[in-house]
Amino acid sequence: MGAVDKSDALAGFSSRGPRVGDSAIKPEITAPGVNIVAARAAGTSMGTPVDANYTAASGTSMATPHVAGAAALLAQRHPDWTGQRIKAALTAHAKPGSAYSVYQQGNGRVDVAAALDPALELSGTADFGLVEWQKGTYDKVTRTVTVTNSTDSATTVTPAIAGNIPQGAVTVSGPVEVAAGTSAEITVTLDPNLAATGQTSGTLTLTSASGATAHTTVGLDKETERHTLTVHFKDRKGQKPSRIALSLLGLGTRNYQDFDGSTEKLELRLPPERYSMTGVLMSRGGGDAITDYATDVFAVPTIDLTSDNAELTVDGTRATDFKLDVRDEKRPLETSVFSYQVTRFPENKSFRQTFGLAGLASWSEERNGAIPVEAPEKGDGGLWTSFYQSRREPVVQASVTRPDSYPLTARTSSYLSRFNGNSRYDIVDVGAGTEEDLAGLDLKGKAALLHLDRYIGNGPVIRRVEAAGAAAIVLVPTVDKPFGLVITGVNVPYFAVPYDEGRRLTEDVAAGRTTIAVRGVEESRYQYAGQYNWDTGIPANLSIPSQKDDYAKVRTSFHSDSAGRMGYHIVNAWGPHPMTSIQTAQFLQQGTERDDYMLALPGLKYSASVFSRTADAMQMGESLRGYRPGTSVKADWFAPVQHPSVVPLSACPFCRSDVGVTFQPALGGDSDPTHSLGFGLRRTWAFYRNGEQITDNTKVFVPEKADYTLVSTDTRAADHEGVKLGKKVVTEYGFTSAAPKSMEAPGCTSAIPKATVCEALPVIQLDYRMNASLLNEVAAGTRSTVTVDASRAAGFTGNGRMAGAKFSVSYDDGATWKSVDVDRVDENSFSARFTNAELSGSNGFASIKAEVWDEAGNRTVQTVTRAYALK
Repeated sequence: MGAVDKSDALAGFSSRGPRVGDSAIKPEITAPGVNIVAARAAGTSMGTPVDANYTAASGTSMATPHVAGAAALLAQRHPDWTGQRIKAALTAHAKPGSAYSVYQQGNGRVDVAAALDPALELSGTADFGLVEWQKGTYDKVTRTVTVTNSTDSATTVTPAIAGNIPQGAVTVSGPVEVAAGTSAEITVTLDPNLAATGQTSGTLTLTSASGATAHTTVGLDKETERHTLTVHFKDRKGQKPSRIALSLLGLGTRNYQDFDGSTEKLELRLPPERYSMTGVLMSRGGGDAITDYATDVFAVPTIDLTSDNAELTVDGTRATDFKLDVRDEKRPLETSVFSYQVTRFPENKSFRQTFGLAGLASWSEERNGAIPVEAPEKGDGGLWTSFYQSRREPVVQASVTRPDSYPLTARTSSYLSRFNGNSRYDIVDVGAGTEEDLAGLDLKGKAALLHLDRYIGNGPVIRRVEAAGAAAIVLVPTVDKPFGLVITGVNVPYFAVPYDEGRRLTEDVAAGRTTIAVRGVEESRYQYAGQYNWDTGIPANLSIPSQKDDYAKVRTSFHSDSAGRMGYHIVNAWGPHPMTSIQTAQFLQQGTERDDYMLALPGLKYSASVFSRTADAMQMGESLRGYRPGTSVKADWFAPVQHPSVVPLSACPFCRSDVGVTFQPALGGDSDPTHSLGFGLRRTWAFYRNGEQITDNTKVFVPEKADYTLVSTDTRAADHEGVKLGKKVVTEYGFTSAAPKSMEAPGCTSAIPKATVCEALPVIQLDYRMNASLLNEVAAGTRSTVTVDASRAAGFTGNGRMAGAKFSVSYDDGATWKSVDVDRVDENSFSARFTNAELSGSNGFASIKAEVWDEAGNRTVQTVTRAYALK
């Protein structure tokens, strides 16, 4: 259904044909659909209300009722007509527009008067649809239309074809004699050999001796040269995959074709070219399993369709799992996060095709890996692959201690209410957890053995068992198929075991008293993470051996304000090849510490982010960084003092050029100067020149030398539960500047591309170091030391030494301030030493004000409200 306006002009929103797949003619008819005023139901507001009873709207949904109404009028006039006959009358007597093809308007705009009592009726179309390319000579194709003489007299009907149809490509039989009240068939013949490639369309008009007419559409879409690509798919079990998602890339033309579905055989008709295919293949879990058995990335680097058809097989039985294998780590590990990618590109690297998969692994039995493949031949572009994985201390570990001792493979949901400590439980079998199963059972202080066919969607059953008094829950699958756990609202420890372990545990419980030991940690105390990159295809062996010495140790502290909270942690990784990093956030208990072992390989860099909560979160990110094997460093997240920072790798954060100024302190940071907030704060500016406020920020700077003060006020746009510190930071950047005369600032043109002269402004940036607990608290009434580190932006060439510093502290959010002693540490750092107020003499928080200046008079004053908490 198409739509036109009151002048029969086709609406811009009206869909055009041909139909995807078979190139059939669509739409078949149009009707008024622009600015249509129609009745509206009370209380509705669709479109533009005209008054209490009517609204105006545009769309094919407004055109459709016009055609439905026309059909109703014809049905009223001819109650014996079938729906097909009514449709034929409307299309055969629609009014076509000369400016539009049949693929735009079909038969034309509906014309009720012409269709109401037609002398000639016509059914059928001369739509030849898609004419597939073939070698050699095409066979002719025919279509038949039927003309009916509705008058009381015989007549001669003469056919005529008009449109952009080459001579002889479409011919029609006739004229035909049609007796009164009878019908006759007219044959339309297509000779594809005479048709041009692409779309051809027109109109077949039948005219009676008395001048009555009826018409129908003529159309065909002749393919350019095509070859058939046949791809067979087998999953890891040699069966039909549960799902395949792939992208086919033309290596010369950059043409893309995607497929997403389940099939064992895919046939595609494609222009002659060389192609590449990348994708993911999923293996069925069996039966009605929600979780797949495996998901694997694959690539077919080169498919040659330049001269003939091609046939190939994507064989999932050859797939292998990737494993970050730390050979000398004897402590238990579970896979946490994974991200696997393949990228294909032509020789000139003008574009690329990437496919991959990423996710969390600890909640599911699904396997993840890749199908091995060799790289393209030399001179045929490249195939990059990257495999990232993190493996951590399991958050839950379990074993049977009675009657025999053996370990259990415990898997749990990301939504587990985490706990610290070791517990032992006697196990009680609660069957399927029905009310009848639970009746009369004493579960106090015991673990319930719960048998379910699936866990996703069975949260109410698990919560019912908890409500019955279970101190812990062991989930046992009743069918041998992969499982996944997404369970919310359960507060006691719970975990699932594989099918075989569940059978053994069930037999033990049935035989007599059975006890398990369960160990939990609020957050893993150690984790390994790393990415391997190849430009030689996908290796056959993806279990890569490594040693602890191949990693750098990062002692990571995840701070939280006043109380622990659950947030997210993401580590993006980039290897020597320019591939995109796609990662999944892992749940993180903040207010904890962890040893993160980062694989340190040449060209491998990381960038982590921490989200303060799982909802309504603040995100803190870091600059890209690499590591050296065997080294040990420290990292703190959300530690005090939270304040604006300058990302070290940013180009020209404080620069003045002949075409503009950059003044870009990051929007919030913490104790690490490489960290900055991605969102969560709101910033306002005030500008002063020689002490006078400038309200037009486009006129702040003048060519002559002047004193400037730029004041940023950063406030939290909204309160975040558990995030109490650094709610307001006011920074006064004072400096002297004149128009630049040289091009001394490195990276200036990347920040200000049209600059011809550019110099770094003498802005002083402040950072802080102090000791606080993981909950960002300092004991009230005790001594504290806060070190203030002053620095300049990259490219500053003046005297970098700071002349002095002041420091003040407030315990009432800045209503009153107390100056404290400051000692110089080195040329750019100062330490403030003082005794914190007692809790009774404070509001529970300490605010700080730092002021640092250089010998030229440049000065920065920064006030941080609630820099840390007192306890």
